[in-house]
Amino acid sequence: MKFEISEKVKTAKNEAAVMESLEEQFRKVSNSTRNEGNGLEVYSIHASFYSFVCSNKTDVKISKKENGFLCVANTNYSPSILFWILLIIGLFFAGIGTLLDLIAYFYQKKVVRDAIVDVLRAVKNEIED
Repeated sequence: MKFEISEKVKTAKNEAAVMESLEEQFRKVSNSTRNEGNGLEVYSIHASFYSFVCSNKTDVKISKKENGFLCVANTNYSPSILFWILLIIGLFFAGIGTLLDLIAYFYQKKVVRDAIVDVLRAVKNEIED
């Protein structure tokens, strides 16, 4: 499952300053953040108790716009092998295990999405003129 979140930042600062702020904020909410020169690769955002059912990787890119930058976070959110194992096992127990597995998966997706939105807003508040 893929989703994209973007935020426009109006600033006179340069691209390096915006990228530095993005990296700093994503480091606070992820297990691993790598600067790839033209963007960031962010892994395991808000890994918590429920994160065993999924994995997530987010590619963050910025592009110059007339009054600042557009920050775009493309997230690939996918179920883990343990998710599928628990899903199949849950089917044998009247579906309750399956229901719990699905709830955990979609709850964790919401947590990841909310964390990305919060990071982009924090960067906007920090950088914007």
